[in-house]
Amino acid sequence: MVIVMNDKAEKRSRKKDRAKQVGQAEAQGTFRGEFRVSAARLKEIGNEGFRRMENLADEDIGEFAE
Repeated sequence: MVIVMNDKAEKRSRKKDRAKQVGQAEAQGTFRGEFRVSAARLKEIGNEGFRRMENLADEDIGEFAE
């Protein structure tokens, strides 16, 4: 299936479909969000996670195997 991105009617249709999906999700008490982070932000998130793992106390980690 090919979607023509410049077709205004198609854009309106997709917006309505998306709004319907969001409305159904909210009615169920759940919501699925989507976002895209920049490469720099993704690197920051990774570095922060690595830093936190490095600073964990042994009792916080529990048992693990490599």
